[in-house]
Amino acid sequence: MKPRTKIQHEGFKMNSNVIDIQKHIETWAFKECNEKIGLATKTKFWCIDCGEYHPISLVRNGKAKCPNCKVDLTILQSRKRKYYQRYWVAFAELSSGELMGEVQVIRLFEVQSNHSVNYMPQVYVKESVRQFIPENHSKIQYVARMRNMGQEYPCCGDLEIRNVSNYQSWNYNPYPYRYHPWSQFKTRYEKIGINKDLQGLSFLESTRILSYNSKAETLLKLGQYGLFSECSNNEGRIYRYWNSIKIALRNKYNIHDAGIWLDYLGLLEFFNRDLNSPKYICPKDLKTEHDRYVKKKNEHDRRERLKAQREKLANEEKAYREMKSPFFGIAFSKGDITIKVLESVKEFMEQGDILKHCVFASEYYKKSDSLILAAFVNDEPIETVEVALNTMEIVQARGIHNNPSPFNSDIRSILKSNMGKISNIYDSIKKAN
Repeated sequence: MKPRTKIQHEGFKMNSNVIDIQKHIETWAFKECNEKIGLATKTKFWCIDCGEYHPISLVRNGKAKCPNCKVDLTILQSRKRKYYQRYWVAFAELSSGELMGEVQVIRLFEVQSNHSVNYMPQVYVKESVRQFIPENHSKIQYVARMRNMGQEYPCCGDLEIRNVSNYQSWNYNPYPYRYHPWSQFKTRYEKIGINKDLQGLSFLESTRILSYNSKAETLLKLGQYGLFSECSNNEGRIYRYWNSIKIALRNKYNIHDAGIWLDYLGLLEFFNRDLNSPKYICPKDLKTEHDRYVKKKNEHDRRERLKAQREKLANEEKAYREMKSPFFGIAFSKGDITIKVLESVKEFMEQGDILKHCVFASEYYKKSDSLILAAFVNDEPIETVEVALNTMEIVQARGIHNNPSPFNSDIRSILKSNMGKISNIYDSIKKAN
């Protein structure tokens, strides 16, 4: 849209005076921000930076140096012949106007990088948002591209003045992966740690958090950008483990991955470890310790599930016996085939596991109007049979994977010829009730 108000005219004027940084952003993004990986099969890998294939013998411990472009690569197992990257980067500069005074300018660039085997990568950089931020953060002026319906961020049309409501502001405030090293911030921001090293949060989100969270300001001043970014989505965990954070920082512990470290503290807390002890909260190998406690937690959860399952089965076993015990002991045989009533919930589980059907998972042992029997051939389970007690008819007889066995017709014949015994017991139960 065209600028209409005085402040919009001033923002548009400052927009025409910004630094020409496009080429520098493109070169820097490809060299410093792009992932440096190689995609490997069993015999070879290709470098996404140059597209060339190289022998797998060059790989050592998941790392390799590309002989062609001399880039250090992290090797991933994949048969992909194409690779795609997309992220945002930012550049900060200063400007000034009569109405707005000195403003902080944040420029946001969308980077897209396409990689293919035997081709040099294609890198596209598009500047999509410029934020002109006055001292008091009121009346921020946005010069941005247009955001079409269904798009998360603006990417279409030309850079123009945009009226951005509070509801839309997040669309015009993407989180940059990194800031260009030439970025320039106001002195008052640099004093509290907002500089080119800012990561994980946008400039506006960072200043918003600082306006009410003193702990975030402490983390920022100490250069703990990973923990600082957690103040946005996991503020509760920062407060919860603040004492542990202070102890770790006092011991000069380097927190490479704040998210994993906070998860690790949660696991320590679960197992009642001392969260004030550097021995626990400052592991030499965070990933190894984190994975060890995750495994321990999974094992604990498995034991709890088994315990709960055993308790549940014990209660259901009791109910099943009360409901179907008059039928227990019924068995019919003919040749190699034996058919008998299932007499425990455990037997339902065994039938489900061996024959790969849902007699246990669907809780057939709870059906009061059905009787479940198992058919065996030479003591090997061959089918599970459901008989409707109201009609004394065979509802279903299913073998492995719910398919009828070769003995299906014989099993049905044996049951039908002995259905009177089941009927007599059922009639006696009804009379007793």
